[in-house]
Amino acid sequence: MKKILSGALVMALIGCGSSRHLAGTWTVSGADDPPGSTTTMTFANPNKLTMTFDMPISANGLTAQVHADAWGTYVLDADSLALHFVDAQMTAKGLNPAQQAAFEAGVQQQKAAFLKGLNGESKGRIVWTDNDHFVGSGSKSADKNFVRIKP
Repeated sequence: MKKILSGALVMALIGCGSSRHLAGTWTVSGADDPPGSTTTMTFANPNKLTMTFDMPISANGLTAQVHADAWGTYVLDADSLALHFVDAQMTAKGLNPAQQAAFEAGVQQQKAAFLKGLNGESKGRIVWTDNDHFVGSGSKSADKNFVRIKP
């Protein structure tokens, strides 16, 4: 009886270790990412998705840090991953008061364009390399490498 229980426990642990699931937080990177940018995505149950994006900008003597959060849902069906973002929030740091006012005035338009871009390629294919790494590919952007952030 002890051997059967021990064997069952080992099999359960092996099975748990080999299951591939999206739940958790992942760093996301790809060849077409803006220099210095970082992206993380958190997949939670039931099918909730949060993305965080940070990017430094530097143009016309302006240096700032743009931050965006986007929320939505996902569906994983075998190796097909569909994302749908429904809302986003954008902020910027490092701007002078006039630049900050201009940024905030344009946030709604920027938000709409940001969501449209995110949802423009809402379905792609994933290929697992192991339980904590996969590559996401779509037709409109470079492949994205996903690496699970361990708690």
